[in-house]
Amino acid sequence: MRHALNFIAITLLTGFCSDAHAQQQNAELGAQPAPGTTAALTLRAGESLHVVIERGFRIKRLQQAVTGEVTEPVFIADRQVIAAGSVVHGRITSLATAGGKLRAGRLLAGDFTPPKAVTVTFDELVGIGGQSISLETEEATPLQSTKMFLHKNKQDRPKVEEQVKVRLSSVIHTPNKLQKFAEAAVTSLPFHPEFIDEGTVFNSRLLADVTIPASSLSTNSKVSAEPSDYLRLRLLTPLNSESVRAKQPIEAVVSAPFYDDQQKLIYPAGLVLSGNVTQANPARWFQKQGSLNFQFTSVTSTQGELQRIDARVSGVEAGKGQALSIDDEGAMKVTYSTLKRITAPLSLIGPSRGLADPSRDKTAFQRGGQGRKGFGLAGTGAAQASASAAVGFGYYGAARKLYGAFIAKGTDVDLPADTSLLLTMNR
Repeated sequence: MRHALNFIAITLLTGFCSDAHAQQQNAELGAQPAPGTTAALTLRAGESLHVVIERGFRIKRLQQAVTGEVTEPVFIADRQVIAAGSVVHGRITSLATAGGKLRAGRLLAGDFTPPKAVTVTFDELVGIGGQSISLETEEATPLQSTKMFLHKNKQDRPKVEEQVKVRLSSVIHTPNKLQKFAEAAVTSLPFHPEFIDEGTVFNSRLLADVTIPASSLSTNSKVSAEPSDYLRLRLLTPLNSESVRAKQPIEAVVSAPFYDDQQKLIYPAGLVLSGNVTQANPARWFQKQGSLNFQFTSVTSTQGELQRIDARVSGVEAGKGQALSIDDEGAMKVTYSTLKRITAPLSLIGPSRGLADPSRDKTAFQRGGQGRKGFGLAGTGAAQASASAAVGFGYYGAARKLYGAFIAKGTDVDLPADTSLLLTMNR
C-alpha cells in the first residue's frame, strides 16, 4: 500500500514539473512567430516615402486632407514592409504665397493669381486589410510629375515623329480627362483657384520610427531571390549642376535588395554608398543645358567594412519637365525638345498675316485667338479693341516662344534628396 501511494505521488509530481517546464518554454517562445507567419518590423526614422497624388484637388485651407499612394515599395534588408500602391493620408500644414521667377512668369503670361507655396505632412498609412498605422513625417513640398529616365543608345532614342505620337497618345489615353479639362479651363482665367495636380509627388521622410505590425505584413514579405538588373538607390546628397563642384562627396542608400546571378543577396536595403561628383556644367544662355556626372565607388557593408564597387548610373527619376539623357558613362544632361524649336517660328504666321493686310477686318474670334496666345484670357479681351491690338498681342506671344526656344537660359540638372537612382553593376 505504501509503495502504491509513493508511486502515485511521484507520478503527479513528475506531471506537474513537466507542465511547468512546458509553460516556461511556451512563454519563452511567445515572442517568436509561428511557422508561416511574419514578425512585426520597425521602419527607422529617416526613411523616405515616395507619395503620388492620384487625383488632383483644389487647395482650399490649412489642415485640408490629402490622400496619396506610395509609388515605390519600402524594404528592411530583404523584406518588404510597405508595398507600392499603399494608401497614405495627410494634411496641408503650411500655405503661403510664392514669389520670384514663378510669379514673374505668370504675370508675363497674363496670369495674375499669386502662386501658393504648400507643404504637406502624412500621418497615416493604410496597411494590408485596411489596418491604420500612425506616421510622423517631415513637411514635404510638392514636386511636379516625375519619370524614370533610362540610358538609351543613340539609335534607340525617339525621333521627332515618335515624340509627336507619344504626346498625342498621352493626351488621348490619359485618365481623368474630364477633371483635367475642367482644371485647365479654370486655371486659364486671369484670377483662379490653385490646384495640386494629378501626378504631383511628395518625398516625405519619417521623423520617428514606425512599427509595422505582423498583421499588416504578408507572409511572403521576403522578396524572391531573383537576379537584379539594377541596384536601386535613394540619393541622400542633393545635387544641382549649377551649385555642385567636381570631387564633391556624395552618398546614397540602397532602397531595394540586390541579388547576383546565383540568387545570393549582395546588397540588402539600407546599405550606404559613397562616391563623388566627377563633372558638373551649369546651364548657360541660348539654351545651353546643364550636365552632371557622378559615380559611386564604395559601399559600407553590414559589418561596417568599406568595400569597393564598380557601377555606373543607368537611370534617374526627375520631373517630366526636366527631360534627361544618360550616356554610356553615366553622365546626364538636360535635353531640349527639337519639336519646340521647330514650332516656335510658326507662331509668327498668325500676326504676320494680319500685319500684311491691315485693311482686313478680323473677326472677334480671330482677334481673341491672337490675344490669348500672347496674354491669356486677359489678352483675349484686350484684343477685341482693334485688329492692331490683336496683332500686337500675337507678336508678343511669338516673341515669348522664340525667346524660350533659342535665347533663354537652359535648365540645370536638379536632383533633390531622395531622388531614385538605378545603377548598373559591372559584374
